[in-house]
Amino acid sequence: MKISKRDIKFFLFGALTMFLIVLIYEWDDFKRGFKDGFEKGRAQQEVTE
Repeated sequence: MKISKRDIKFFLFGALTMFLIVLIYEWDDFKRGFKDGFEKGRAQQEVTE
């Protein structure tokens, strides 16, 4: 079975589409997690300096 460039393009397009759907569907959770991680990173950086 030979995998063509077209197969790879469709696979990547499908993966990107699914990522965007999940991102839109769970936007509030994504935003909350991003902010929490950003704040923890800043706090950790301030402690190490």
